[in-house]
Amino acid sequence: MTLWPVKPHARNIKRLSRIGFFALLCGLLVSLAVLAWLLEGHRHLRHEGQVVNQAFGSMLALHGGTEHLLTSARIHEHRVIWVQQRDRFEADLARLHGLLQGDPQVNEIVRLWQVVRGDVRDINHRLEQDYFHPVEMQDKSILRRLGESFGSNESSARYVALKQVADSLTYVIQYQGFMLEEFRRLMKGHTAAEQQRFMAIHRLSLLLPGAIWLAMLAFVLLIGRLIGRVEGELLDTQTTLRKSLETLEQQRSELDYMAHHDTLTSLANRLMLHDRLVAAIQRAKRNGRMVAVLFIDLDRFKHVNDSFGHGVGDELLRQVAERLRGSLREPDTIARLGGDEFVVMLEEIEAPLSVAHVAGTIIELLQAPHLIGDRELFITTSIGISLFPQDSDQAEQLLRNADSAMYRAKQEGRNTFHFYTADMTEEAYRRITLETQLRQARVRDELEVYYQPQIDARNGIFTGMEALIRWNHPQRGLLTPAHFIELAEETGLIGTIGEWVLCESTRQFADWYARGLNPGVLAVNLAGKQLLQADLFERIVHTLNANACLPQWLELEVTEGFVMLRPDETIGVLRRLREYGIKLAIDDFGTGYSSLAYLKRLPITKLKIDKSFVLDLPFDSESNAIVRTIIGLANTLGLDVIAEGVEGQEQCRYLLQQGCELVQGYYYGKPMPAREMERMLERRNIQPC
Repeated sequence: MTLWPVKPHARNIKRLSRIGFFALLCGLLVSLAVLAWLLEGHRHLRHEGQVVNQAFGSMLALHGGTEHLLTSARIHEHRVIWVQQRDRFEADLARLHGLLQGDPQVNEIVRLWQVVRGDVRDINHRLEQDYFHPVEMQDKSILRRLGESFGSNESSARYVALKQVADSLTYVIQYQGFMLEEFRRLMKGHTAAEQQRFMAIHRLSLLLPGAIWLAMLAFVLLIGRLIGRVEGELLDTQTTLRKSLETLEQQRSELDYMAHHDTLTSLANRLMLHDRLVAAIQRAKRNGRMVAVLFIDLDRFKHVNDSFGHGVGDELLRQVAERLRGSLREPDTIARLGGDEFVVMLEEIEAPLSVAHVAGTIIELLQAPHLIGDRELFITTSIGISLFPQDSDQAEQLLRNADSAMYRAKQEGRNTFHFYTADMTEEAYRRITLETQLRQARVRDELEVYYQPQIDARNGIFTGMEALIRWNHPQRGLLTPAHFIELAEETGLIGTIGEWVLCESTRQFADWYARGLNPGVLAVNLAGKQLLQADLFERIVHTLNANACLPQWLELEVTEGFVMLRPDETIGVLRRLREYGIKLAIDDFGTGYSSLAYLKRLPITKLKIDKSFVLDLPFDSESNAIVRTIIGLANTLGLDVIAEGVEGQEQCRYLLQQGCELVQGYYYGKPMPAREMERMLERRNIQPC
């Protein structure tokens, strides 16, 4: 059975042909109508997207203008621009609201704007008043004026007015941020709708040619051309939309950069500085470190602007910014607050002395001539320093304290720095002066080696001596290591000083041996930083060879605390020294919490009992117990033992009774220069205990 007669009537064929053509035409018209409806909806969505993008751009510009109005020194100029940005945004918002009146995000944006609209107009009205434009504050931002009005001799009315404007601006900025978030949700929703409409059109464009091809081959070319045009337009629309989003993102990034950076120098501005300072304080609280704020002001910068013009002044500020960038560490923050005021924030600070060094470096760096065109300009700098946590734990208070310290520096003659705490300034200057003098001491031949005898208490035989450094200070007289060794360790001079003591004492010791004085064994202290030198062994061997000093004449004393702090790093070099023939002693034994396991591994030959345990002998039971334990430990390990700080006969006899035969201290002789030690070696009339 077939569906159609083999020879149908002509009338039926004609009727079926008409019905088929009519059905095809209707299907084609319906398809075209659906396609036209989708395209019209897409065009409408594009129009909505353009209105949304325009309103979003106006909001970004107004938000950036509001933040700039708070921080800019040119209030009057930026107020005019800000009013124009406000009017433009209100017009764009009205158009957006008329187009998308029922959209919840749009209604929320309008509501938020109504909340702050009155504040915006009130801010503009206040800033129009001459009260906000005194001559002495023409080049200062609202934040700067607020800071200077706080605690000044002016009436409180100006401070209240400035505070109200600053609070209103901060309030408006916060609500503008809420509006930007609503804009982003709105744009995200419109983007998703456009993508859905695009996919619907794309699917229809794929199905429609196939259906028409099966129905009527004559329409294929026409429909194909139509679909090609539609797809091209859709692709163009997609490309345009993507470019628009990229442009908006770039504009947002640029506005964000402008809101947090100084336009002249590209340094951080006050807002970014505040954020970073707050974060740095939190990190310092966790790490137990200090944060330093250096408030930098160029001395008499106004004369540069008055004499050479603002163009030269701006170029000078840019050069100052570049020099500051090149002199500081990567984690440090440099900001320009406006005018000739800069702020440097230093993190990971261990001691105020390092901050003083940085301040001195900045002053010297900016003193160098600045070449601007064919002119050479010279400027000086005043710096105020405040520290967390000593001076405050609040970011704004640290800035104010540093600002106050900077004015103290100007009062003291400019071209200097001043800590917020006067005592700290005096201490920093004292230590810097002492460091400078210590660096020059070797060149000026102010350092001298003193020697203290080491005696066998049983028979008064001279067994050796310890080399001790002294500084013949030109103003303060003879200084012991207690006055400068800590500073030498902090500044890295300890290595140079230690090498000089070793060289000078071994030279003197070899000379005494050559003259037949037989001085025994020379004990020389080895600083912890010297132990970390990769070529320490080679340096010591070279010094001994250069001075014709035999290794068995030398005994190196290392502190117990440092050896126990880094035992794995020190054992290797100590073994090489011991194998070469040099004796090794643990100095100040009993104060460093030694590990007996490590002590057993160390290639030492002697333990030196710290003088703090000898001081109260034989009357303090705890000291007696500690000394007996150390002597017993030394005997068990087969080590020699010597006690330092022996000042009386009772101490000497007690040590001898406990088995400690070697002693050193004032009882047998104070540290003395080489000529006195030489006379003592010649006499050798030492009495036993």
